[in-house]
Amino acid sequence: MTIDVASVLDQLVPGAQYFGSVTDNTEAAYDALDWFDTRAKPTWAEIVAASGPTPQQQYDTAIAAGLQITSTGSPSISATYALDKVTLDQIRALAVDCGAGLGFPGGGSTFAYPDATGAPKVFTEAQIKAVYSAVRDHLYQLGLALAGQGSWPTDSVTIP
Repeated sequence: MTIDVASVLDQLVPGAQYFGSVTDNTEAAYDALDWFDTRAKPTWAEIVAASGPTPQQQYDTAIAAGLQITSTGSPSISATYALDKVTLDQIRALAVDCGAGLGFPGGGSTFAYPDATGAPKVFTEAQIKAVYSAVRDHLYQLGLALAGQGSWPTDSVTIP
């Protein structure tokens, strides 16, 4: 994990008076600082603890966790769905095909697609479109948060 030592120092000791470079963002560079501030110099452990996860780490954690979708109208499709590219591409293709009037592969009125654990869930066209919209919107919100343009969304959503 890379720590932005200067930013963390500014959080812990705003306007701290010190001499030296923290651009290496290492414990050795931090230890080499000449501390002139009247306030106590934070320990390296305090620097690490205050640094928290980076936005990229938060994003990666959210992607790995998946999205918990609760369907009020069809509880049988309520589950956690993966947020990886393959899943998104497959759900998008199904939703787009249904929206274009092409229906599901094989011409059936329902289609089985697995949740994040691999358990198959049986969808109607309306349900697959609702799940795709929820996943798409969640990924969009995660992207905004990663870019610092929004807050981190919760990992659950309710659909009809």
